[in-house]
Amino acid sequence: MSHEWPGPDLTFRDAGTGEIIWRKEVNTGDVERGVAGDISAQYKGAECWATENYKVYNCKGEPVQIAPKTKSFLIYWDGDLKREMMRNNHIDDIQQGGLLTANGFESSPCDGAGPNISADLFGDWREEKK
Repeated sequence: MSHEWPGPDLTFRDAGTGEIIWRKEVNTGDVERGVAGDISAQYKGAECWATENYKVYNCKGEPVQIAPKTKSFLIYWDGDLKREMMRNNHIDDIQQGGLLTANGFESSPCDGAGPNISADLFGDWREEKK
């Protein structure tokens, strides 16, 4: 997760206890946005990054060699277990590139080029508990 300053800019925490597993100082000021999600089949588990340097880390805190195109918006789009990135009016896959460009539609100019709305209307089998 990314944090506003002062403090660690990125932390990776145990979901059950909140204990910090690793932390990164990536900026001297405010980290605007950050995101974590499994976007690459090349690396096991989730990847995470923050806006200040866009350096991507794996779940062990090691840098990985992928370049996301978004600051903070992810979506399940194409039916696999990996997440895709939402930016402006585009949905991109880290390996395949562009999956959708919503021509004629705009993004929110005051929210880091994020979507005006993103909703799970009918449930998603990847996030539902059985």
